[in-house]
Amino acid sequence: MREMALAADWGQSRQELVPPAGMETRPACIGRARKCLMAGAVTCAIFAMAPALASAAIVAGRGIAGVKLGDTSARVVAVLGKPTSVQKHPGGEENWLWSTGPIDWVTIRAKGAQKRVEGIETSDPRQRTSRGIGVGSLLPALRRAYSSLTCKRGWLGLSFSSCWILTRIDGRRIPTNFVVINEVGTISAVDVGLIGERNLAPQLWPMSSVHSPFASALNGNGNLLG
Repeated sequence: MREMALAADWGQSRQELVPPAGMETRPACIGRARKCLMAGAVTCAIFAMAPALASAAIVAGRGIAGVKLGDTSARVVAVLGKPTSVQKHPGGEENWLWSTGPIDWVTIRAKGAQKRVEGIETSDPRQRTSRGIGVGSLLPALRRAYSSLTCKRGWLGLSFSSCWILTRIDGRRIPTNFVVINEVGTISAVDVGLIGERNLAPQLWPMSSVHSPFASALNGNGNLLG
């Protein structure tokens, strides 16, 4: 397969690759969540036909696999277990990464003693939207499923497209982003919220404190109501 050959060459050639003029770029990959484009292509090729589990779900604008935007860090651990690694950044941002399971990456923002989920990413082909779209789905199927889809081409060593829909929640538009590998035309990852260097969707709702756009929709346990 051509994509597998490209994946084998990725480690040797990525420093030599130059993005085409006018194509938006993003920083280098990080952690397991950054398996990158061609690694995702191999996953897509293997799992494109994997059946969705009844409990597996990507809820547009809200969450993935039971983890929801606005959840506390304690609830994330209760659902997914402790992360394999944690990357801490200035401003109280933390990237929690898992090497196995339904979620690759969760972005958590700390504000004093409060830590809440701002973004979620999966490359698990079992996680699907209510319209059957997930990792391994083809771009034409994605377009058929979501007529409001917007796509923008980007560059992260290799060409990709960031294709997103916006869900209005509590007066804000929350992005659900589908990362499409242009070489093979399949989805390699799905993001909800503020996450991902391959997420080119407009980020319009910074959750910098507990007074976030989700605050009025949270119950006492940090779970989204409804």
